[in-house]
Parts: sequence; C-alpha cells; structure tokens
Amino acid sequence: MKILYYVPDITQKNGGVLQYACALLKILAKDENNQYFILHNLYEPVILSIIEDHSNLTLIPVKVGRERKVEKLLWYTLSLINKLLIKVGVLTNIKVFSHTEQLCKRYNIDILCCPYQHLPSTSRKTIVTLHDVQELHFPEFFSPKERLARTLQHNIIAEGSSLIVVSYEHVKEDLIKYFQRPADSILVCLLDMQNLWFDKFLPEHRMSLASYKLPDKFVFYPAVTWPHKNHISLIQAIAYLRDTHNININVVFSGHTTEYYEKIKDEVSKIDISDQVHFLGVVNEQVLYSLYHAAQAVVVPTTYEAGSFPLMESILMGIPVICSNVTSLPETIGDKNYIFPPNNIPEIADKIRKIFFDQQYRENNLENSQKQARKLRNTNALTKFTQAIADLSSSS
Repeated sequence: MKILYYVPDITQKNGGVLQYACALLKILAKDENNQYFILHNLYEPVILSIIEDHSNLTLIPVKVGRERKVEKLLWYTLSLINKLLIKVGVLTNIKVFSHTEQLCKRYNIDILCCPYQHLPSTSRKTIVTLHDVQELHFPEFFSPKERLARTLQHNIIAEGSSLIVVSYEHVKEDLIKYFQRPADSILVCLLDMQNLWFDKFLPEHRMSLASYKLPDKFVFYPAVTWPHKNHISLIQAIAYLRDTHNININVVFSGHTTEYYEKIKDEVSKIDISDQVHFLGVVNEQVLYSLYHAAQAVVVPTTYEAGSFPLMESILMGIPVICSNVTSLPETIGDKNYIFPPNNIPEIADKIRKIFFDQQYRENNLENSQKQARKLRNTNALTKFTQAIADLSSSS
C-alpha cells in the first residue's frame, strides 16, 4: 500500500500537534509492508531527520507538494457551498481542482493519513487524527470566528473521513455524542512513547542554563500560551504561596507565545510577581531537555487536554510531576495523590508546595511514574495502525 502522510505546514508553533505528528511518523516508519510519501513543505528539521533515517519514507519535493493559496481557499469555499446545498435539499457536488488529489494520482496513493484535524480534498480513503473538540466544552476560549471554523472543520472530518483516530476514550465519546460518528469508525490509539525527541540525550548532554539567568530551583511548565493551558492559575498559585505562606517558588515557562500571552503578562503585573515568573519562549531540544532536568518539578495545570505531552514526558524522563484532574490526565498519571482541580488555587498551591519540599512525596511520585512509564512505552500502536490500514484497503 502507498500512503500519503499529510503534514504540509506543521511547525513548532503547532505545539503538541507537531510532537504527535513526529511520534506517529516514527512509529509508521517501522512498517515494512507499506510505503509512505511525506507531504511537508516547511523544512521542519525534526520531520526531515525522521525521513532521512528510514528507507520506506519518501519526501515529496516541495516544488511538487506546495499548494497554492487560491486552490485551498477555493476548495474550502466550495465545500461549504456543497454542505449548505445538501442541507436545503439540493443534492449536488461542485467539483474543483484538488492539489492533493493530483498528488495522490501522481504517486498512486491508496490511503491518505493526516495526523491532525484536517480532511484534505481527495477521493482516496482517509485516516484523520482528531485531537479534541475542546470548543464544545470551553467555547469561551475561542472567538466566534474560531468556533465556526472548528465546527465546520470537525463536521467535515466526522462526515467525510474513512477512519478517525483519537488518543483517548473521552474524545471518542464526544464524537459519538456530538457528531453521531459510528463507534466502529473511530480508532482509539495512544501512541507508543518510544523514540521520542529526548531519548537521544544522555545526562552529560544537559547544558548550562546560565545565559537564561534562572533561579537555582523552580517548577517548570512547557506549553504554548493558549487559554486552556491555564498558565494564569499556576501563576496565581505561586502568588498564593507567597502571600499566604511566605513561600517564594519560581516558575519557568517555555513554548510559543500567542496573543493570549498579553493577558498572562497583565495578570503577572497585576499581582506583582514578575520576579518569580520567567517566560523563555520557544527553546531548542537540548535546552528543553536541560530545563526538564533542572526543574524541581513539572506542573501541568491545563483545563482541557486530549493528552498532555509535558505530563507524559515528565513521567518518562523521571521528573517529579503533578497535573490537573481533567480528561485523560488522571489516567495518565495513575494516582489521585498527584492531581488537582485546575481552578482551585489553594489546592494547586498545596500540591506545588509538597512536590517542591516534601522528599517522601517526591520519591513516591517518582515510583508511581516508573509504573506509568512502562504502560506508556508500549501501547501496541503500530499493530493497531497497520491493522486499520489493512482493514481500509480491503473495505469497499
């Protein structure tokens, strides 16, 4: 089988989506029975290095793979018109040139696999990963325009894809409940946490962070500054410890900064805690690895997450970690002693205090992580994906 792996515009700005796309690509690279053609036009080093290391992965040349903006805009517009016409009872199908379809014909593609929430225009069978439908649970995190775009996008995927892949049961339940997607056309598959970006590093690769002028001890949270990542509650918990218990704990953040970063800065200024809050922006992998290992603990206060890479990475690297009690996170960490409600500032503060100062609590946390790491390392993802590919190829 020939499979088009569709990641044309993925970069570090996409946060966990890039991590997922790379993790899945590494897993599929072990598949010796199928050939994969990678559509990627932005020269992301991590993706290119995976392709270079595996003979069954072929990069489609950028001059061939790049889609013109007018083609993309026209396809989205006509897709919307088609849906509206069908809704009012006019059964029609306006056809338009599809760059993706032309690529599929050129490379004799059998199945298209897109590891994020987008359904390209093609007559081929499609496998699409849908990470979450967060807008249904937290509409306040999105503008009206964003909610409309996500609703249309998710409806197109729910109605048009051959198979939807999700990492957790709670996302599958949302698709069945809100989009009437048949349960047997949704594959729940958490990726094996193997061959990850940090596995290539050894302890001696930890680098000095002196240039960042960070405190000796700190808690760490690597996350894009989207509202649901909940940086503000973590900052408020740090302020609560200062004001209520006279405990000063520093927090370090890394990750791409969005427009919401301005609101976070306003909150830092409002509660006068800039001396304890450090934003580094996007850092390279070696710096990120060093930050994880320099941290006293990782804190993940997110209000919604399909699955949390910072949580899983902390567990796998043996870094003390606590997290919120939402969606899949309690299952991932596996012990209620290390979770907290994401908007309960006193409880977040108490868990931070314990993971920072209580040695027995820290040791128990690390023992728990060793147990959870064994589960994360082997989820049988390759077998599940290749079976799904085989099932699709044999279906009518």
